[in-house]
Amino acid sequence: MSFCCPLFTDKDGKVSWEEFKKGHFSDDGKDDDIKEQMKEDEDKFKFADEDGDGKLDLEEYLAFYHPGVKRNVLFFE
Repeated sequence: MSFCCPLFTDKDGKVSWEEFKKGHFSDDGKDDDIKEQMKEDEDKFKFADEDGDGKLDLEEYLAFYHPGVKRNVLFFE
């Protein structure tokens, strides 16, 4: 399942970690607090990536942002 999002730089209908990171973090992890948030988000991103392709499709993306949508991501920690 693909979808359109401003984060997509390669227009493949999925968002990669690099696309997500570029769209959400401005200092690329130079600040310690940002670095910690990036690591947490990357771990959660990988957890939400159910098919293991390194990208989130619409269902996986929604689960990443709204863990209640997908039960397995609700228990991420």
